[in-house]
Amino acid sequence: MSDQTVIPADALFDRTYSLQVEDMVITELNIQFNVKRSLSAKISGRCDLTIHNLSEETRKRLHAMREVFVSLEAGYTETGLSLIFRGDLAEAWSARENTEWTTTITSDDGGRKKKSARVQRNYVPGTSLAKIITDIAAAMHVGAGNVASVADAARYWKTGQASVGKGITTSGAAVAQLDRITRSCGLSWSIQDGELQFLPTRDAALPDPPILLSPHSGLIESPELGKDQLVKARTLMLPGLYPGRQVELKTRYVSGVYRVDTVTYKGEWFGASWGTELELSAIKR
Repeated sequence: MSDQTVIPADALFDRTYSLQVEDMVITELNIQFNVKRSLSAKISGRCDLTIHNLSEETRKRLHAMREVFVSLEAGYTETGLSLIFRGDLAEAWSARENTEWTTTITSDDGGRKKKSARVQRNYVPGTSLAKIITDIAAAMHVGAGNVASVADAARYWKTGQASVGKGITTSGAAVAQLDRITRSCGLSWSIQDGELQFLPTRDAALPDPPILLSPHSGLIESPELGKDQLVKARTLMLPGLYPGRQVELKTRYVSGVYRVDTVTYKGEWFGASWGTELELSAIKR
């Protein structure tokens, strides 16, 4: 493809990261992190990280924080930082091991917000599906994401109608109501970096140009081909690898355009890990 995104492997060396918790920015300290994100609406993105030897003042500030955001960017000096997680702080605690303090931070991407979000509304016959989807999305207390562009095109997959034929009530957990409406339209949704992300069909991908993954552009070892054309692959810490993104594999045994279904980012500032583990599904054209 002529519009691929290509990252030369020789540009992927010197590591860099930036961790932000509310107005606190942390860089260049020893850190380990594990971030997992998925296209499934049932699985909230999660970030677990450990930081070594924060000052006592910084540790106390972190322990006292409530309802604040956590943002983690990682990458390489040559290619720059790329956002790999943004979510809400869940817990922060510290422990001393001999002379070293370690601080553990856990956060989730909209998990608590979507659990608590509720809706209660009646819609008259003729109400557009776009209106209903947009209302439920607004009740989720997360960013609107791409809801406007996808909702406007929503149609019942059985009839092709863009509005409800009979009156409809949305009542209860917003997650359940959004699932109900999007299933009837063939849409899928998830929360990514605090924003709603909709796909027009359950096997669709985002329209961004595919990222080329080959042994010369950050792919590590050979991809594993499983059932139903599902693929597992490992890469260096490439920018732009997030759920829903297209990638193009070019290897001796596995080639084609795939969608990122799940991505796990693993990093150790002074260790071996600094990359991603991907689960990919083939894009049907």
